[in-house]
Amino acid sequence: MANSFIFLATGTSLQGLSLFTLSITLNFGFIFWF
Repeated sequence: MANSFIFLATGTSLQGLSLFTLSITLNFGFIFWF
């Protein structure tokens, strides 16, 4: 139970981190292009 909860928390944090990195990359891309 605890292991699955830790796995779920880690998965969601990794997903949030990837989305955060993607948004930063898109922002830098817009700054670079425009």
